[in-house]
Amino acid sequence: MTAVRSPSSRRRTSLEWTVRAAWLLAFLAAALSLVGVLVAAGAAIGPLTSEPLTVSIATAEPLHAVGQNTYGGTPYVADDATITATRITAQVSDLAVATRVGLAFGPLAWALTGAGVACSLAFAFARLLRTRAAPRRAARSIVIAALVTAIGTSAGQILDGIAQTGLQHVMWHGPTGVNALGSGGDFTFQLGWLFIAIGGVAIAAVIARQEGDASPTASEWRSPPSAG
Repeated sequence: MTAVRSPSSRRRTSLEWTVRAAWLLAFLAAALSLVGVLVAAGAAIGPLTSEPLTVSIATAEPLHAVGQNTYGGTPYVADDATITATRITAQVSDLAVATRVGLAFGPLAWALTGAGVACSLAFAFARLLRTRAAPRRAARSIVIAALVTAIGTSAGQILDGIAQTGLQHVMWHGPTGVNALGSGGDFTFQLGWLFIAIGGVAIAAVIARQEGDASPTASEWRSPPSAG
């Protein structure tokens, strides 16, 4: 006699594969983000020790081509042409310590934030797959991810703002004198990340309210229904 799966059993199987896929994605994201942390930590040494320091500065400064340009089969800038630069690589000396700290640890703060969030979500989905009492424990991991998002993105933005403010004092020697090159617009704290963190806490609260017996264990998901 062939057993026929009930709709609830099919829903459980679908939920299992959905959670497994989410866990796999979170696990891969955590692995990649941990590599990113190592890269950012290694790259932080340069801004702290290099002199002069090579930086990439975003700007909208009009630059004027001077001197003689020759054409040899490649694009060239005609004399007296006005160019609006969007990004310039420059060597900067005597940067303030705060600017160096911002340049070094801003990217590291963002990398650590991504790694913390990915690891927390991976733990959350793993707990949902492992135990019947998972909703409450998974909710705690999601709360941790929300806290990491709030703290890490705030620190990253502040460090980026410190670096941006310092780089606004970098100067470009233009044909009409010394023109200031800004690194973009004025620093503005982005509240969107905090709203995402609040949303994560709200999702965790909903998950924590689920009854333990409403979430089947992995063994229950895998067990076929008994034939009546």
